[in-house]
Amino acid sequence: MDTEHFYSREDRPTYFSPDCKDCHKAKQNQKYANNPEFREKIKALRRTPESRERQYILQRERRANDPEWRKKDNARQRERYRNDTKKREQRNASRRERYRNDPEFKENLLSQQREKRANDPERRERENARQRDRYHNDPEYRENRLAKEKTPESRERKNLRSKERWVTDQEYKARKLTRQKVRYDNNRDEILARQRTPEKRERMNLWKRKHWKENRESSERQLAKQKYKYHNNRDYRRRVENRELVKRYGITTAERERKKLDQESLCAICGQHKKLNVDHNHQTGRVRGLLCIGCNGGLGFFSEDIRILVNAIEYLKRPRIAPQDVQPLPSERPFARFEIPHWEAQSRDKEFRKIKNQNLKRSYNIDIDQYEALLEKGNGVCWICFRPETRKRRKKAPYPEALYVDHHHSSGMIRGLLCRTCNTGIGYFDDDPERVAKAIEYLVKWDDADPLAA
Repeated sequence: MDTEHFYSREDRPTYFSPDCKDCHKAKQNQKYANNPEFREKIKALRRTPESRERQYILQRERRANDPEWRKKDNARQRERYRNDTKKREQRNASRRERYRNDPEFKENLLSQQREKRANDPERRERENARQRDRYHNDPEYRENRLAKEKTPESRERKNLRSKERWVTDQEYKARKLTRQKVRYDNNRDEILARQRTPEKRERMNLWKRKHWKENRESSERQLAKQKYKYHNNRDYRRRVENRELVKRYGITTAERERKKLDQESLCAICGQHKKLNVDHNHQTGRVRGLLCIGCNGGLGFFSEDIRILVNAIEYLKRPRIAPQDVQPLPSERPFARFEIPHWEAQSRDKEFRKIKNQNLKRSYNIDIDQYEALLEKGNGVCWICFRPETRKRRKKAPYPEALYVDHHHSSGMIRGLLCRTCNTGIGYFDDDPERVAKAIEYLVKWDDADPLAA
């Protein structure tokens, strides 16, 4: 007798029933269908936790070991999910509840969905089409989706994914660039209008400054590209120059060229044919004219102050002093230097006096005693602007710089002691009083100022 096809009872493992296993199942199914009491008894047994646990264990084992059964079971569940509305709602509700409360289940479900989406192009296309259709037809879903996408965490995740995919997926990069170009060509005016709003511009500038500081390699690459484009692309260079002119002075390149033609490409002060810069009033921002580097720099160092320029003309017309004619302070006034502004600290510093004396001997052929006599003659202030020198050579220097000795470069004759700005200013004007006088006429012409006004 073939014992493998006989039904064996669990309570009597040594006893074999006369019926085979399939026949016994058929009789049990018939009894289950026709006998309500037997059916309820079986249902009650199956509803117990122990029975459910045993059933789940058997199903998981069979699902793991029997691919054909797993395939049939999946098909049966899908069919039931499509046809049984109540069962579908219950299952969705339980999955949503578990999705909210079980992080491990949530992560596993999301990983499975990502894997399916990555490996199945047709499924991915169906999901995208379904989401697009729902996004356009369901206002509530669209509002929820936009609210989730606007959170900082969602933006950060999306940006990270886009950056990673941009680097690794060349097809995605090409597709994205093509889509952006098409979108820009079709909606150029709208996009530019949206980008030129103050709020959008401020956000973009903040992001660019942050990105520029944090990503040094990217900023260096951007600088190299801009320099190469500036030197090799004439149209780009003109746009950059025009943008800088509008930003600094409020005029365009065409307006600057018209001014240049009106001045016949000559400096508005000295009348020389040199490279011209735009000169403007630093208080009102009004553009006056085009000046060479010397005249423009001289006006800047004299602070565009007509009174200082008038003093500079008088100073340049004074008689010069030979180095040997500078008389030191008389012996009865040895401490006069302490009355000179900002000179007491320097005069007490022996190392400073030693170095200062060497520099004076080498450059101007006078010593520090003669220098103190010139200081005392000018009351310790500049001989043009009548202000003491307050500038320090270094931020942590213990005292300000000493006044500069101004001299005629060809003859070596000394004119006086000047602060740094006045000394540099008359240098820009080539020590020419007529050129300084023309600078005064230029300022009066454009700013309607009275040189004798208080």
